[in-house]
Amino acid sequence: QKKEPTVGIIEKPNQENLKIRPKMMEEELWHFRMDSGLNVQFPINPFIRSRLFKTYFFNKWELLPTQELFYYLREKFGETTTLNLDLPIREDLLLRIENAATWYDNSDEFTTIQGPSLFQQISDKRAISYNLQTIGTNRPTFYIKDYYASITYRPDLHRQWIYAELTPQINWPKEKNFQRVLSILFRIETVFGAN
Repeated sequence: QKKEPTVGIIEKPNQENLKIRPKMMEEELWHFRMDSGLNVQFPINPFIRSRLFKTYFFNKWELLPTQELFYYLREKFGETTTLNLDLPIREDLLLRIENAATWYDNSDEFTTIQGPSLFQQISDKRAISYNLQTIGTNRPTFYIKDYYASITYRPDLHRQWIYAELTPQINWPKEKNFQRVLSILFRIETVFGAN
């Protein structure tokens, strides 16, 4: 079974999250997890979600199909289907080809994300990810609405409870005629409970 780096696999929510994640069931290859928490933005946006996933191995490659159902107070119901392909390059380096589609009930919109990410474990408490992604949507018809390149530095600030993320990013959004937009994101994540 895959051993994920302590802080190397970086989720990509847009806001700070406070999460409570009890481990509900874990069998040989099937996993089910449920968590709840708050997106700390204004107004506060509580959520609950469940995730079912399985790992398939093909030589050195790992296929990670995942189905997630969620409810956010603001966005309401939705689901995300993910089909990621991972290749461990070294013990401290992982290549991920991400393919995900998210559907939101309140807007009946699909958003897709595709592209490679490289995760590098620098130490037990620090990791970096290098990302090239495309974002698509089905409204009004399917089109690519954004391309971006980013680097995320993620240190464990306190005993796997408090993490920081610093992400310089370059976007090429369709709404700006694919002109370059520079940004820097800083966020703090607090994790309560056990994995």
